[in-house]
Order: sequence, then structure tokens, then C-alpha cells
Amino acid sequence: CVVMVVAVSILLSHIILAQWGRMYNDDFDSYHDLEHLPGKLLMLWRILLGFGMLGCCVSTRMRCPASLQLFYLQLAIVGTLWFLSLPVLTWIVNTIVPYYLRHRTVGVWGAVLQTSGIVLLSWLVTSHSTPYHKFSHLSSTQDNLTDSLASSSGGSDEPRTWMFG
Repeated sequence: CVVMVVAVSILLSHIILAQWGRMYNDDFDSYHDLEHLPGKLLMLWRILLGFGMLGCCVSTRMRCPASLQLFYLQLAIVGTLWFLSLPVLTWIVNTIVPYYLRHRTVGVWGAVLQTSGIVLLSWLVTSHSTPYHKFSHLSSTQDNLTDSLASSSGGSDEPRTWMFG
């Protein structure tokens, strides 16, 4: 229930900030206009979510099997960089790039950085060479990631399935 409340809160705050930002610029493609207050709040929200992800990864890494610690380190680095890439990009662009080139620069480089991050995150959970694959349901029906985390956190040893709602 808590996960659902957090997810809905994140979604609603993003919608509210995006619509509030459209009051400053009514163009259809004003998504990358992040120089106004709603855009800055949206970037702050991404920074907070990035550090939240980092904290969750570190916490999980401390209680996971040693064979998964590298995976959680990689997830923490790539995931946090994915969250921070757009705020850092907009800060650099707003500092260095002339005003008339900012929208296009953020659009192009934002897409490159976000796509690269998603590809790397996807690789972490789908590649056969990562530690995650060895413990996930993708490769084994015996010892898997869900069961090993449940038992290491004091939960029961019976098989579990993640459920939302």
C-alpha cells in the first residue's frame, strides 16, 4: 500500500509540475523549458529521487548475498546517474549554451543520456553475464533473488511473488 501511495504521489507531482510549467510557455514542445520554477522543482524532484534510489540500493546491498553486491553497486551507479543526468545537463546548458540553443541542446542530449541510461539499466537485468541473471527467475528455479533477499532479511524461506496492490 505504501509503495502505491509513493508511486501515485510521484506521478501526480510530475503531472502537476508539467502542467504548471505550461503556464509559462504554451508551446506544445515546451517540455524541455526547465528554466522556470516548475522546471527547477521538477529537476529537484529528480535529484531527490536519485539519492533515494542510491540509499535504497546501498541498504539492499548491505543485506544481500555477496554474489549480488556487485550488481547492486552497478545498479546504484547507473540508476543514480540516470536520475541526475537531466538536472546536471540542464544546469550545464543553462550555464554555457546561448539562450537560443538551449531548448535544442537539452532535447538532443537529454534524449541521448536518458536512452543510454535505460539501455544500461536494461542490460543490468537482462544480460546473461551479470550477477543478477544468475539469481533471477530468468536462469534458475532453485535459489533465486526474491528468495535469497527474503531469507536474508529475516523473512520466511517459502517462495514469494512480488505483488502490487
